[in-house]
Amino acid sequence: MYSHRGFTLIELMVTISVAAIIMAIAVPSMQILRANSRVASAANELATDLKKARTESVLTRRNQTLASIDSSMSTNTWGNKGWRLTQVVAGATQVMLENNRVPAGIFINGTPTTIVFVASTGMVQTTAGATVNMTFRVCDNQSTKETGYDVQINQFGRVLTLKHNSPTVCNT
Repeated sequence: MYSHRGFTLIELMVTISVAAIIMAIAVPSMQILRANSRVASAANELATDLKKARTESVLTRRNQTLASIDSSMSTNTWGNKGWRLTQVVAGATQVMLENNRVPAGIFINGTPTTIVFVASTGMVQTTAGATVNMTFRVCDNQSTKETGYDVQINQFGRVLTLKHNSPTVCNT
């Protein structure tokens, strides 16, 4: 008798249909997972740099200024271009840290766009000298379903990272 090898057209069509259904379910979930991962990474980098700025101010006994790199943007944008930590030594400004690795599509909002870590206490102030409690909102503008993060710093320099419970926080 004849020995037929291979797949029939019906078997091939069923396999392709099952694969298409699985992809239709998996692709949107992967996009949300990717957006959440990018936002978490940016929030953790910001929190790390805030902690580093406070530590540097106390260890070097010099005020450290953390500011948005692109101050020409709106008055509350931190993350489109990143941030820079500077200190003044003998009248010259030295860059201690610069983070311009914020992924495309991530935005970080927070007011004011410049904060100062006081050398003697590690406290957080505005450039005018007023103590400040600040919240940075970290979101992804390429996704409407990611939840986002808040990075909070109080006047004493304590940093707290909180994940939003709902995607509506970033999409308002």
